[in-house]
Amino acid sequence: MDDLLGEKRLSHWGQFDHYTYVLLTQNAKPEEVAAKLPELLKRNAPEWVSEKETLHLQPLTSIHLHSDRKDEITPNSKEGYSYILGTIALFILVMACANFINLSTATQVSRSREIAIQKILGASKNHVALYFWIESVVICISALIMAFALTSLALPYFNLFTGKYISLLQSQWLIVPSILLAVILGSLSSIVPTFQALHSSVVQVPRTFGYRVGKSAVRTVLITFQFSLSILLIACATIVSSQWEYLRSFRLGFECNEVILIPIKDRSQNERHAVMSNELNQLPQIEKVSFSSSTPGCSNSLTYTYSFTGTGIEDRSMATFLIDENFTDLYEIKLKTGRLIDTESSDTLSDVLLNEAAVEHLNLSDPIGQLVAGKVKGKVVGIVENFNHTSLHSTIDPVIMYAYPPTFRFVSVKLRDDHVQRGIASLEKRWNEFYPNYPMEYSFVDDQIKQLYDAESQLSRAYTTFSVIAIIIAGIGLTGLTVYLMTRKLKEISIRKVFGSSTWQLIQHIYSGYIKIVLISVILSWGTSYYWMKLWLEGFPYKAELSVFQFALPVLIMIFILLLSTGIQTLKASRTNPVENLREE
Repeated sequence: MDDLLGEKRLSHWGQFDHYTYVLLTQNAKPEEVAAKLPELLKRNAPEWVSEKETLHLQPLTSIHLHSDRKDEITPNSKEGYSYILGTIALFILVMACANFINLSTATQVSRSREIAIQKILGASKNHVALYFWIESVVICISALIMAFALTSLALPYFNLFTGKYISLLQSQWLIVPSILLAVILGSLSSIVPTFQALHSSVVQVPRTFGYRVGKSAVRTVLITFQFSLSILLIACATIVSSQWEYLRSFRLGFECNEVILIPIKDRSQNERHAVMSNELNQLPQIEKVSFSSSTPGCSNSLTYTYSFTGTGIEDRSMATFLIDENFTDLYEIKLKTGRLIDTESSDTLSDVLLNEAAVEHLNLSDPIGQLVAGKVKGKVVGIVENFNHTSLHSTIDPVIMYAYPPTFRFVSVKLRDDHVQRGIASLEKRWNEFYPNYPMEYSFVDDQIKQLYDAESQLSRAYTTFSVIAIIIAGIGLTGLTVYLMTRKLKEISIRKVFGSSTWQLIQHIYSGYIKIVLISVILSWGTSYYWMKLWLEGFPYKAELSVFQFALPVLIMIFILLLSTGIQTLKASRTNPVENLREE
């Protein structure tokens, strides 16, 4: 650190651009330590530092989900996204349980003889209840074993997909809760079929098609819930995907295609930045080179305070870009009025650029020529158009730009489109000549910008995945309910055929029972998804507009799934021979 930054910089209490970690003693209380920090600054730092800066302690474990600061080492997630995904996973589990109940009741008719024989052979109600409970629990335990097997196969792809490292062997604490959950779900899922079996009559068994399996209200509620949740998830997936695409395609106010970013590890050579830029520009694969303290769109700007002479504006904190004369040209940041900075100027005042947001926020009526004091002594020579210096999660703030080589932290290099890999190789060779002790590390600027939206990208993919799962589960549930309804309605359908109903009229009659389910599901899902997504989008200053299509498409998809999953059974029932179903009467 001494070689890299120098003793003077390391001992200066006004520099706050280092990641600082504090290990407290075992019995120390963070709040007591935090209370002593102001006095620590007052005792050691210059007076202006203790007056304007405040030090805070932040638990290391809270950074990933609860921190949203500039210059985070990696883009953080949000706690709300974890709750969203957890809630959806719970809904998916409830949908599966609903299917289990629906399919159990749908097959109950075919098992009526089995239950009757058990009762005839002396099985009590408790025996029948225990039989169904054991059956449901065994099915859930078997499903759990299959789930662990599938998880072990899917985890490598999941880790690659999310950028995490999760190992099933290191998550053995999940086994006991998983078994308990399987037993609980098995017990809950066995309640309805057990209740129906206990109330069945042995006398009615031969009359299979007249056998009542109980009221259908519970099944209707369950299938309505499945239908609503499926529409909700598809709508949310569509909106989240739309917002993600909007963020990707949003005009940032600068261009960064084929631009790589190299952090400067040795600032002792910053004064030679013009010479190094010229030498790198001689390489045929390199188009432009620029030295700066920060880069657009990457949320890594510095923050200093400035005063504007004659305006009454004192000590105003502003995002600061310390740049060379090539910066605006490389990133294609457009000049609105005035001129760009001139690092070769003999003027004792530094050239200063402001963005449009700064002029508006500071209410500067005649900004060109305005004197600036603070971290820099200079005058405003030009105004540039607004550009996103942070992510699109925040609005465009006032930005001040000027040259100060000692604080240059990055080198931006724009490569020619057709020579990217060769350009990186030749650049690395020349870089090792400039900085022999610090191998070249680089990243593409557009990749860094994409990382700022990783949470939204993963949320979009998660919603899409959950939507597919929900559609499959809902399709199975609709199939089960249709089998159940057709079993109960075969006599009714046969009688209607005897009295002259056509196949088309019978299909219309059968599907009329689904109209109420679809209408209720649409109302519930539209209201919930609109409120949920409207609340989520409020966290973005730049957001895609909600459209009717985003809410209509999920309904059309689910109606198609309904017709697809129930069509065969419905058509088969409508074309049945009445003699087969009425000969017992």
